[in-house]
Amino acid sequence: MPKNELIKVELSKLNDETIQSVSARELHKFLEVKTQFTHWINYKIKQYDFLLNIDYIAISQSKLTAQGNKTNFIDYMVSIEMAKQLAMLENNEQGKKARLYFINCEKLLKEKTKQEKLRQDLKLENPYMTDAIKDFQMCKGKIAEARHFMNEFKLINKLVLGMETKKYREKNNIPKNANLRDYLMPVQIDLILKLQRMNASYLEEGLEYDERKAKLTKIFETKYRLKLH
Repeated sequence: MPKNELIKVELSKLNDETIQSVSARELHKFLEVKTQFTHWINYKIKQYDFLLNIDYIAISQSKLTAQGNKTNFIDYMVSIEMAKQLAMLENNEQGKKARLYFINCEKLLKEKTKQEKLRQDLKLENPYMTDAIKDFQMCKGKIAEARHFMNEFKLINKLVLGMETKKYREKNNIPKNANLRDYLMPVQIDLILKLQRMNASYLEEGLEYDERKAKLTKIFETKYRLKLH
């Protein structure tokens, strides 16, 4: 178990939805409940109307006894919402710790989900700006070269990262072949996405590089820089 992990949080399928869940047996142990597990969980389920396949699922497991014999037992994977309620109901210090821990787990998952969505959005926007660069060069009677694409992406990355991409990788120990997006904060990904969209629009308007750079820089400095602090 990782150092900061009080109770293992897993993903389970409940009510046709994949959600965060925890083992009721692990929670029972962490809460230092004196009542025997089976009696405790059955009482809580009945008393507070927790619903099978919505709040929890029952799973059959097995383990070896000290004598080497196999024994079967039932555990329950409970939703993180149910786990928070069970923690509060114990009304002790361990319960308070568990509840705050579960709230933080929910927050981390939301941030991770948001970051993944932004990554996907950014991935989708890349072809859009790439096509805009191709069309811009074509209108000038030229064929877009690798340097044209690099210049546009370097301009935007430098504004958001505050330095050349190469230096940012070195400063943050990011492997050369690693996807930079995987190491950026959601706010950085969001700003890169916004600037790419703006730059694509400027390319479609036929603005030259220096004009686009000046506009993007001004917008970033006046509207977006503070978001990075």
